[in-house]
Amino acid sequence: MVRRPKAHSRLAVLLLMGSASFDRPAQAADVPAQMAIASDAPAPFRPVFVRLGATGAFFDQGLGGASIAGQPVIGGGLKTGPVVTAAAEAGYFFTRQIAVSISGGWPPKLAEKGTGVLAPFGTLARERVGAITTTAHYHFDYGRLHPYLGGGLAYAVVFHNAPGAIAQPVLRDGVGGAVVGGVDVDLDDRWSLFVDIKDAWVAQRMSGLAAPVPGGPAVLPLKTRLHSDIVLVTGGIGYRF
Repeated sequence: MVRRPKAHSRLAVLLLMGSASFDRPAQAADVPAQMAIASDAPAPFRPVFVRLGATGAFFDQGLGGASIAGQPVIGGGLKTGPVVTAAAEAGYFFTRQIAVSISGGWPPKLAEKGTGVLAPFGTLARERVGAITTTAHYHFDYGRLHPYLGGGLAYAVVFHNAPGAIAQPVLRDGVGGAVVGGVDVDLDDRWSLFVDIKDAWVAQRMSGLAAPVPGGPAVLPLKTRLHSDIVLVTGGIGYRF
């Protein structure tokens, strides 16, 4: 004799099949939600960064306490034209907002020309000078945009002196303060583009031999202090480790 399945057994099978069919759409619906949660997760924290770019340097300079053979020079100054050079920066993020960095560039050649009563002397001296800045900065977070502000120290390093109207010129290294502002634009969690503006104030001592008149022999001792307000505008690409 063939036994027929009991009614309650058939009902149990139908209930199990129905619950399985309802579970599949629910699991499928959970996938987009999980993907959305993953996409909202913050980018990995990469504290070390390097940046490479090009810097334009703009100078506003003045003389302090200038004297020739012990006599003060009144109404004289100098100016240095803008230059462009390669620049690099390396830094570290202590948090996602607070970082420190050191930056510098290939030392460009500078030529200081006289102004005022020193204008007839033409180019006073030439140097190869590099600027190094060490700054701390706070970074704001606006999605892919990260503006920042900060400050620190600036150091002018003189690698070479060459004569102009001043013979045997010696421009010494100098130190001062600096402020910085800029913005990073994220390309992904590692690469970015940036624009950085630094304003540095540096004081340096300068000495040499000056001529009493333009074109004359440079035999009179010259001493002065060179005060420079230097604006450094840098743009380039960055990478975080």
